[in-house]
Amino acid sequence: MLDIINVAVLSNASRLDKRYVRIVGNTILETGPMDRYRRGPGQTADREGAFLCPAFIDIHNHGAKRFDTMDARSEAFDAIARHHFSRGVGSFLFSTMTAPLDRIRAVFSALEDYSPPVPVDVLGVHVEGPYLSAGNAGAQQTEFIRAPAAEDKDFIEQYRKTIKLITVAPDIPGAADFISFCTKFGITVFGGHDNALAPEVYKAMDAGMRGVTHLYCCSSMAGRRAGDYRKYAGLTEIALTEPGLTAEVIADGWHIPRELFKLIYQCKGYERICLVSDAMRATGLIPGRYMLGAEDDGVAVDVLDGIAVLPDRSAFAGSVTPINKMVERLIGEYSVPAEHAVYMASGSQARLLGLEGKGAVEKGYEARLNILDPRGRLTELIRGEEIIQRGEENADL
Repeated sequence: MLDIINVAVLSNASRLDKRYVRIVGNTILETGPMDRYRRGPGQTADREGAFLCPAFIDIHNHGAKRFDTMDARSEAFDAIARHHFSRGVGSFLFSTMTAPLDRIRAVFSALEDYSPPVPVDVLGVHVEGPYLSAGNAGAQQTEFIRAPAAEDKDFIEQYRKTIKLITVAPDIPGAADFISFCTKFGITVFGGHDNALAPEVYKAMDAGMRGVTHLYCCSSMAGRRAGDYRKYAGLTEIALTEPGLTAEVIADGWHIPRELFKLIYQCKGYERICLVSDAMRATGLIPGRYMLGAEDDGVAVDVLDGIAVLPDRSAFAGSVTPINKMVERLIGEYSVPAEHAVYMASGSQARLLGLEGKGAVEKGYEARLNILDPRGRLTELIRGEEIIQRGEENADL
């Protein structure tokens, strides 16, 4: 048994001060105000002045520590899992890149019997590409971008239990039919890397599209068609104004600077924002030249001080900022209420993917929790009855 006392609990976008949480095994047994607390027979951890929140959930994560999901081997998966676990992530999706279908299938084959070396849940896979628009590819490899075909439906059906999220550009041929096909298997579909205008976006929404992949980063914006004087909203504007769409946000200060985050936050509220790392293999490493995607045939990128960019500086190329640093930025620099920042890093994802027992600090929920200081800095991990100190010397545990 582990009792954590005198904490401010951040759960379900609410802040409850002077609380205790009792953990037995890997489950939260009870939580309540300190005036009702009675010491139990186990360990007691007094964390007065700190925040206690659910572990973060990352639904868009390509890599870390020299490895990428597209490397398609256990060594890579282990390094990625260890690093993001040490940054407060309790559950995540491995994310693939645009590539030939056989290379993407290799990732799924390698994951079939995979078990992470640390207490973190691999929820499945986010398939980002190849069903994108070549005109808004960002750092994705345009030579492999294409519209879905019959073999892609076979791929979706084969791995329907592993694919939890897929990015589809609403403007590619057959997009609406493909979106509808994916949702039939319970797969969540986001739009992104697109050149769509309002007619295609609303058609995709009618087919089941529920959100936008990294908003303001290769999501289409208002414009006109050739030969048509009318102006249409793009995926970005529709995402901001449609309450049914959830927005991925890379809140690293580069992809989304402070003023843009303020706009998104005012339009969407905490309820429809999912913080995502979009982390690539250089996450946790020093600046230099790295590969985005598979090591042997990915895209060369330069990592500067805190951001990855294409060598010609024409586009960002993934992020090197884990979610805990985004939460810290929102709380400490952007003055976002801590309970909202945490919801955007856990509760929103749990709601989106229908994850039971995750994303909140409640009786019966999993005891995968984080301790934050008053400025949002991650200081400790609570995994079951174990307290893990967060420090650079044991950063990857």
